[in-house]
Amino acid sequence: MLARAMADDASPAPSASAGRGTVSPHHFSWDEVLRLAAANIFGETTRVELIAGEIFTMPEEGFLHVDVVHVLQNWLFAHVAPLGLSVFIREPVHLADGSALIPDLCVFPGGTDARGMLAARALLIVEVSDTTLKHDRDVKAPRYANDGAQELWIVGARARAISVHRAPLEGAWTFVDRVVTGRTASPLCAPGASFDPATLPESSAE
Repeated sequence: MLARAMADDASPAPSASAGRGTVSPHHFSWDEVLRLAAANIFGETTRVELIAGEIFTMPEEGFLHVDVVHVLQNWLFAHVAPLGLSVFIREPVHLADGSALIPDLCVFPGGTDARGMLAARALLIVEVSDTTLKHDRDVKAPRYANDGAQELWIVGARARAISVHRAPLEGAWTFVDRVVTGRTASPLCAPGASFDPATLPESSAE
């Protein structure tokens, strides 16, 4: 009896392919995220992004973040939109792997609609970083590059500086330039327009 029990214990466990007792993650689609948002699962004011099937909730924006976005948005509408390009504010940019990232601002060819907002077609993406610098730089920037976005600006709200990213290659930006006050940044899609970081609002205690 003891030998039989030991033999039973030594028998192989059911394989994962048997479909019993397996644990697997559920990767969300953007349509599912939209349905959850419509059901108010995330709350009325919470912003979410979808990265490789995972839902990320974004922190609440402070006054400085909002003010910096406002300055940049006005500049884009004044100097870039008149060239016949489309400027979007906090709209999802879709990636080839199904991810949906929501930059603060982005520029696409004129006439682009929501379905055409693919990172591969983006002329300029602007991420304003206050408390999200590491996420924007280490998580989102490589994904924009991997899909071939033309240009990315990561704007340091407190530093009043712009990290200009260009020439994406295999998930990396081969050109990165930090533009600080005293210099100007001109997007590739509007080379005649210059933005001076000195025009960004200064930080103060919130």
